[in-house]
Amino acid sequence: MDRDTLGVYTGYAATGGAGAYDGSYKRQPGKRPITDYGSSMVQWMRNRQPRYKGGGRLQVERPSPSYVINMLPPGARGRAADAVPCRHLHSSLNKIKHPVNIVRWTPEGRRLLTGSSSGEFTLWNGMGFNFETIMQAHDSAIRAATYSHGEDWLVSADQDGVVKYWQPNFNNVKAIQAHHEPIRDLAFSPNDNKFVTACDDATLKIFDFAGGVQESMLTGHQWDAKTVDWHPTKGLLVSGSKDHQVKLWDPRTSRCLTTLHGHKNTVAKTLFEPTRGQLLATCARDQAARVFDLRMMRDICLLRGFEKDVTTLTWHPFHIDLLTTGGNDGSIYHYLLDEPNTPPGTATNLPPYDTSNPENAPAQTIYPAHRIQYAHEYAHPAPTIASLASGRAHDQAKSLVSTTDTTSETRPPKQWAPGTGAAAAKRCTRPKSKSSKTKPKASWTRKCPPGSPFSRASQAYQRSPWQPAATSATARTAPARAALKSSHLLP
Repeated sequence: MDRDTLGVYTGYAATGGAGAYDGSYKRQPGKRPITDYGSSMVQWMRNRQPRYKGGGRLQVERPSPSYVINMLPPGARGRAADAVPCRHLHSSLNKIKHPVNIVRWTPEGRRLLTGSSSGEFTLWNGMGFNFETIMQAHDSAIRAATYSHGEDWLVSADQDGVVKYWQPNFNNVKAIQAHHEPIRDLAFSPNDNKFVTACDDATLKIFDFAGGVQESMLTGHQWDAKTVDWHPTKGLLVSGSKDHQVKLWDPRTSRCLTTLHGHKNTVAKTLFEPTRGQLLATCARDQAARVFDLRMMRDICLLRGFEKDVTTLTWHPFHIDLLTTGGNDGSIYHYLLDEPNTPPGTATNLPPYDTSNPENAPAQTIYPAHRIQYAHEYAHPAPTIASLASGRAHDQAKSLVSTTDTTSETRPPKQWAPGTGAAAAKRCTRPKSKSSKTKPKASWTRKCPPGSPFSRASQAYQRSPWQPAATSATARTAPARAALKSSHLLP
């Protein structure tokens, strides 16, 4: 088990006087919170029994913590609601903060890989939440990364259009210049023989993975291509662009099969459902996400409830009716496609399947089954469900969320507690100068560690380098008056 350290000053010498302190600092080991799901998975695989009539076993409170190994993982229960991650576990920060653009679980599921705008890969322990290693992977910002279906390779792309091949031990074996503009997304074919890239030059390119050579180029978008995905079992591509369009492509002939209209702003993410491949989820910056049925070639679900633009989404690995979205306001919403969760006072419409005219019936409106309103402080680029890990593009943080009972109330972080807003505003306001007749403007002051020459503990007050100078007339004119006196122009 990983352990944290709690420092204690215990260096009192036995000689040299009673209570003499020799200045030593002893590290006292302390327990660190660990999220290890291995024992639950092993116990389930060892003792699982077939459920012929679909009956499930309820989870009850255990008499002691040692019974935690008998708790069933979400995969052992058939309800998608049991797999909703809703409790925040931990937030991790790099020593040098950079925006996090991609977040991916490693194939074994025990480590978390993040890619930042500085071109660095950072590896985190997914159970102990501690930092493991960091490496310079690209010369520019990392914009996309994905593992192959066989879990043998990692492919990443950056701001300069460079694609790199990585082994599981992060040994770089190849680098190719795929585009000359930023690459926004990557996707592997079902057999891992090819991969496709989406770029800001409005094109999609299909590459042979073994040779690293371009096979075809797909053109048809009128603006930047922001996202692309390959069907899990078929030769079918989907892409979304800044021109508000979602296009389906045949990768063999490079032909656009159809265009799906429905969004009114930049399409941020398009993703096939990974288990059956019959559904397609899209989200855009028009505060809406849609689910399309490829058999009907129309939208069947309209996901509502967002307060800001939707920037990303992801499907659950094996629950086909669980979808998670990330918003521009830092929120994470979980949707159950078979439960509309209509707010009180709002009419509930039927899904197109249950109407007399499925082709022309409006899409069913679905609202979140669970909301995490303050998951991050800034825009959300890429959440991943697996007990969910999310990375953010602007607050440089990586968060882990656990799976727990969906009926539990989600409490906002401390920074949104009552009264903290007024306290923060008070800290950001510069004290009024005694010689000033006008009220000074509020300005931001940086936080300083204790003992710093800028800290208020060491001095009564010292102005931050970013704050404006004193506003009194005497203070403003003092340098000029001193210069005039030195030149004998003033008495």
